[in-house]
Amino acid sequence: MMRVLAFAGVLSAILGGSFQEEGESDGWIEGVAILVAVAIVSGVTAVVDWSKERKFREQDDKQDEKTVIVVRNGQEEAISVFEVVAGDLILVRGGDEVPCDGIFVSGDSLVASEAAVTGETTGVKKNSHQNFFLGGTKIVDGEGVMLAIAVGPQTHWGTILRMLDRPTEKT
Repeated sequence: MMRVLAFAGVLSAILGGSFQEEGESDGWIEGVAILVAVAIVSGVTAVVDWSKERKFREQDDKQDEKTVIVVRNGQEEAISVFEVVAGDLILVRGGDEVPCDGIFVSGDSLVASEAAVTGETTGVKKNSHQNFFLGGTKIVDGEGVMLAIAVGPQTHWGTILRMLDRPTEKT
C-alpha cells in the first residue's frame, strides 16, 4: 500500500510540474505532500514496530528467568533455574515446572504431569515407589522435596537433544 502511495506521489509531482496552466507553478506540491505523508507514516510505523519488538524481548527474557527454591546448607533460598546443581534439594509445589531430573525425597499428595516428556496424559503420583522426576514436567498437585541428580545436558531432555543434534549419516 505504501509503495502505491509513494508511486502516486512521484507521479503526481512529475505530472503536476510538467503539465501546468499558465501562471501556476505549484502543481508539484500535491505530489510532494503525498511523499511527505508516506515518509511520516513509514517512520511512525517503524518506531512502533521497534518498540513492540523491544518490549517483547524484555518480556521473553523475564519469562526465561524462572526461579526455584532450594535448600543449601540448611537454608532455603530462591535461585535461578540455571544455578541449580546436582545435589540441591528443591522444593516443588503445584504449578511449578521441574527444573532438572531428580529423585523424590518427601512430599504430600505430589502429582506430576509427564505429558511433555512421555506423552502420558494422566498425572503420576510421586512417592517412594514412583520416585523419579523428569526435568521439564509440571507439578500438578501437592508439594514436596526432590533431590537434583542431573542438570543441563545431563538430563533426560539434554540426552534427547544431543541425539537429535548428531549429524545424519549418508546412506
